[in-house]
Amino acid sequence: MFVVIIQCLLYLVAEMLPLDGYAHQRLISYYYGAEKLEQEFMIVIYISLALGLCIYYSKDLLRMFTDSFRGFYSVLSGRRSFRVTSTNFKMFNIFVTMSVMTIIVFPLLNLGELDFGVDRVAVIFLVTALILRLSTSFTLVKVDGRYLDIKEILVLSLVQIIGLIPGFSRTAMLIGVGSFMGTEKKYLVKLVLISFIPLLVLKLFFMGVPASSVFWIVLERWYLLLFFTGVVMLLIKLLYYIVFSNRFYKFYLYLAGIGIWTLLDVYFSKRGL
Repeated sequence: MFVVIIQCLLYLVAEMLPLDGYAHQRLISYYYGAEKLEQEFMIVIYISLALGLCIYYSKDLLRMFTDSFRGFYSVLSGRRSFRVTSTNFKMFNIFVTMSVMTIIVFPLLNLGELDFGVDRVAVIFLVTALILRLSTSFTLVKVDGRYLDIKEILVLSLVQIIGLIPGFSRTAMLIGVGSFMGTEKKYLVKLVLISFIPLLVLKLFFMGVPASSVFWIVLERWYLLLFFTGVVMLLIKLLYYIVFSNRFYKFYLYLAGIGIWTLLDVYFSKRGL
């Protein structure tokens, strides 16, 4: 049980930071022979992530939804245009657009049937590292770092869809591309994490576990749920600290290093896939 809890914690850390939980679970299995996390623990992890994000951003979510109703009313009544509405209303539009596109594409990917080998995971790490590195060298300057036009929203939605592919770090991809577009850091991190909530709900839904079974798993593992939820909230604070200290982009060194090491190990050590 202790080993399983450590695996769950590592998954949470990798999922919240620009590392990817699936990829690191795959690498741990490859290097150390650890068993894949059972479905009930993945359910606890997803619920903990969603619950931690909802609690941390509870005030922001409430303001976002209340301001959205006011914004729609102002736009429909002709008092304001979409460009001059509140920031929360704009974030709500982005949130809805990204969520709708993800809902449409998610079932088409058949993610539950994908199980990449570690060599493909290593290549994906190298691609993610390249995106992070480029985002530090090429950054657009915007007058309003919290304004995203429709093209930029669609680009972020596409990046989120790419981040659904096992091995790609959704956090790294979105923050890297968002920074390249000149989006304000605090606004970008909030957007990335809030838009993660509907994705977690989708993952739970497509696991195909009956709601009654999920309920009993929560009752049985409530102590883990509370503990992991607290860990998620701490990881959110850590992510903000890393992004604002400009250390976020140095994760490309880790991703590139582990990617190259794994490829060398696979093709020269012949450990197997």
